[in-house]
Amino acid sequence: MLLNGEHSLQSWPMDSISESVSLLEGDEYLAVSILSRANQIQNNLANLETADPENGDLFDDAYVSSHYIAGFGKIIKSEKIHHLGSLAELIADLARQFHSYSDHSMIYLTGLIVEKLIEVCEDLVSGNSLETDISDVVGECAIYLKSAIELVERQKREKRENRAALVSQIALETPSDIAPTNLSDDIFVEIDTEEVPEKIIIDPERIGLISDFCEEVWDSLQKSENLLIELENNPTSKDLINELFRAVHTIKGGSRLLEIKKIEKLSHELETVLDEVRSNRKTLDANMIDVALDCVKRIHNITEEVASREPINTKVNDLILKLRGNVASSISIKKSTNTDISKNINETSTNQEKQNLSDGDSSKSARVLRDDSIKVSAEKLDSVLNASSEVYITRIRLENDKNNLSDAINFMDKTIEALKKDFDNWLIKNVDFGLIEKNFNKDSQIYDEELLENFKNKNHTESVFARQSDLVVGIEKLSIQNRNIQKNVEDLEVLSSRLQSGAMNFRMVPISTLFNRFPAQVRDIARQIGKRVDLKISGNETELDKILINQLSDPLLHLIRNSIDHGIEEPQKRIEMNKEEVGKINLRAYYMGSNAVIEIEDDGKGIDSNVILKKALDKGLISESQKASLSEKEILDLIFEPGFSSAEFVTELSGRGVGMDVVKTSISRMQGSIKLQSTVNSGTLVTLRLPLTLAVVGIILVSENGYEFAFPILNVDEIIRINLTKDVARVNETLVYNFRSELVAVNYLSDFLGYPKRIDENGENFLLILNDGENKIGVIVDSVLGQQNVLLKQLGSLIETAPFVIGCTILSNSKLVLILNVIELTQRNVRSDALAVYEKIESGDKVRSQRNQNTVMIVDDSRLQRSRLCSFLENAGYKIIQASDGYEALKLSEKEIISAFCIDIEMPLMDGYQLIKRLKLQPKYQDVPIFVISGLNVTKDNLLSMISNEEIQNFFAKPVDLNSLLVDLDQQCLTDQVTVSLGITS
Repeated sequence: MLLNGEHSLQSWPMDSISESVSLLEGDEYLAVSILSRANQIQNNLANLETADPENGDLFDDAYVSSHYIAGFGKIIKSEKIHHLGSLAELIADLARQFHSYSDHSMIYLTGLIVEKLIEVCEDLVSGNSLETDISDVVGECAIYLKSAIELVERQKREKRENRAALVSQIALETPSDIAPTNLSDDIFVEIDTEEVPEKIIIDPERIGLISDFCEEVWDSLQKSENLLIELENNPTSKDLINELFRAVHTIKGGSRLLEIKKIEKLSHELETVLDEVRSNRKTLDANMIDVALDCVKRIHNITEEVASREPINTKVNDLILKLRGNVASSISIKKSTNTDISKNINETSTNQEKQNLSDGDSSKSARVLRDDSIKVSAEKLDSVLNASSEVYITRIRLENDKNNLSDAINFMDKTIEALKKDFDNWLIKNVDFGLIEKNFNKDSQIYDEELLENFKNKNHTESVFARQSDLVVGIEKLSIQNRNIQKNVEDLEVLSSRLQSGAMNFRMVPISTLFNRFPAQVRDIARQIGKRVDLKISGNETELDKILINQLSDPLLHLIRNSIDHGIEEPQKRIEMNKEEVGKINLRAYYMGSNAVIEIEDDGKGIDSNVILKKALDKGLISESQKASLSEKEILDLIFEPGFSSAEFVTELSGRGVGMDVVKTSISRMQGSIKLQSTVNSGTLVTLRLPLTLAVVGIILVSENGYEFAFPILNVDEIIRINLTKDVARVNETLVYNFRSELVAVNYLSDFLGYPKRIDENGENFLLILNDGENKIGVIVDSVLGQQNVLLKQLGSLIETAPFVIGCTILSNSKLVLILNVIELTQRNVRSDALAVYEKIESGDKVRSQRNQNTVMIVDDSRLQRSRLCSFLENAGYKIIQASDGYEALKLSEKEIISAFCIDIEMPLMDGYQLIKRLKLQPKYQDVPIFVISGLNVTKDNLLSMISNEEIQNFFAKPVDLNSLLVDLDQQCLTDQVTVSLGITS
């Protein structure tokens, strides 16, 4: 067995229990060294996934590090570290043989192993016992790697057997009375079991056909795979067999054109078998379909190598031998004489040639039709999208410039009109028209009223308004130009929208490109565990962003595997339950508003919520007190919790522990949501709700305390202006808002993102009601800055795990803003200061209410000082009366009831000393607090020499410390002596 893989994939005693490891003196460095090696593998994961197979250095480094970890884990007597290192070493060895970490989910498994290794090593470094449970990772490795190990072992075994049996096998397959010349020259051509890599040598004139060839082969292979699945249930269908034959023939024709020998030979052998089937000389059975599906997979692998312009290392001779065995046996069964056999073969060849001609014509026709489409790389599409986004941003900037120009023109119009009025007024006041009349008559000796008026008008117009007319003409020209700019902006908006939507359509592909992968996989998985499953697909025409299609592959496959393994019962049990022996899985896709919905539904045994509840209690995911309050949905959602797994749910094929957590995380990163519904003995429905694209999104811009962020507009139900203490209620330790008879939990945006708050003392804010499709949450911000359509860009590998962030964009003002993931916000419990803010504002409201019952008089001859004090105390809640001197203050105090006085000393008419003494003579003001305010000329000492200490409460030098004054006023005027502080930070 490869690298003792069978032992590594088994559970070890220490996997799920606490392990004590005592390092010998001087061996402490080993723990740090092992942790360093684990971090080194983790840092290289991204490079391993895209590594060039020809450059084995990265693969070798990963193998060396894994071997190091496994070896030193054994030396320090840690079974957990040794086991994880052995698994990493096994994967590294497989990757070196497959020349890739992409097959069999090896990059995914390595990531899981390294994460566990780091947890275990950190415990080891800190001297703690190793508590981390690694059984879930071992289970995942057993699921994915068993087939990989079996494939490697089978290839080695077949190579040995084929080498020994090749000659005798060909002799057995070829009847002695059949001359080889009666058969096709290609059928029994000598083959070499020691296959060497095939170098791709293509005529330079045909090099441009490689892309078209690969695209055509992939399409034909996908069709062939689905036809083989259908033929298993309907093996006598001539239409299906003929369609399959044509698909294989198309592959052979393309490979012959480009001289891809391995594809040509393998497709020719498969074509020969299919011709035997459609000529009724052989019947398709399960084994034959297995071989045919293996041929499809092998040709797919070779095509991938062709697309990457690499030498073809994929082996095909083992499949050729299997296919030849089927042909030879069919000929043996049908032979009678040499003549008959030759006749049959010749007839077959003649029929095949006719079919080839017919297929050649149809293939040619298909290629002509395909000329209307071209293959465009994702990089080029991204470049177009970036350009369309820049056009959109430029249009917004141009529109802003146009608006500024309009404002400038309006300002100039108003300014000229004001200047005209000012000049007219000046002219009336300063020009002596009588003197003009006298001088005019004296010079001309003639009094002519008309000439005088002309003189006035001429002077008035030519001296001033001639230039004004020029300005008016200039402004009119600017206005015409402004209207032209407006029209151009509107045209640019239409064009940029069309460009953006057109570029987006490039990336939208039918979901059939994803769904069509699953029929063959469902068949293999079901047969592996002895079940029969029928997969029904609908909604193939639903289109999604190509990026989403790629990211959905693994989550959907995991959900389908779970339906087969955990959902669909064994055939005998289904019969006992009066169900059809063949289980049903429905895979559907459809649009819902601006989202796409994907459903995976099975008719299996369903999920028992009582079992889940019990396992969750055992795992410590919930407490006994929480158990009674959980809804059915909340219980089912426990399946997605990290660490939720058990022997009952984890099998050799799939599990609901690590895997389901990964599924939910993957869907969340796509701004999607996942919903689980199940009925015991009836089945389970998993619903995925996803955006149609991750590229262009409408966003709402918001800010809190100067920090700007954006939310996808599709997730914003409503924006509401609120007063925190009036519109939001407190329920236990949570703030809620009544949104259309539904209580929505409320938090500040800073509670999620961890930056300081800026609290409005009046509690005036904006509340965004956010919706992830199922759940709602209220988020408080300072202001809403508007909305835009933007191109969403990923953050990149360095910070791709930033919490609550799905990407970023550049705004029209050239600012970079982060776009937040509403689904993650609604599902994350955060430590919130919202309740503390609420309580402080609520306390502040009570204080303001008490202050509002008191009137404070400000007496100061300085208007600036009065304005400063009045504004501050009014904002704090006090009623204010102001006076400019002592005399005015006395008159006002007779009409009002004053709660406190703030009096300046140096004032005209009646200074502060006189005012205080006059006030204290009035019975109603004998006990009213008085605060003295004065500048540099008066100190507290000389103040007390004029006024007794009992007559005033405090003295404040200018400029007054407003907060200290407010505290003293509250102490004197309020019944409850409280002080409010809103300086809250997160």
